[in-house]
Amino acid sequence: MTGSGDRNKPKQAIAITEIRKYCRAPNQPVHPFMIQRMQDTLVKLSNPGPTDQSEALKQLVRENRAITLADLMAQTDCTLSEARTARYAVEDEWL
Repeated sequence: MTGSGDRNKPKQAIAITEIRKYCRAPNQPVHPFMIQRMQDTLVKLSNPGPTDQSEALKQLVRENRAITLADLMAQTDCTLSEARTARYAVEDEWL
């Protein structure tokens, strides 16, 4: 089903790639919406973001130094404590 070069890919990416090949095969009905969704998912899987929420919070603070704790909480659904911890950790990096 998959070649030896697929060993490093996440299982979800391999499965989506196989489904996409099936959808594009001759004599199969074309489902452009589904193909586009699978391609978008493959892009997300190939470019993973931070692995945990604390790293994601820190990355948002790094990208926007002026972000408020309220905005951070609204964008990520984190607690006030988590937002403060991320802010302090990034501020320590700036010093």
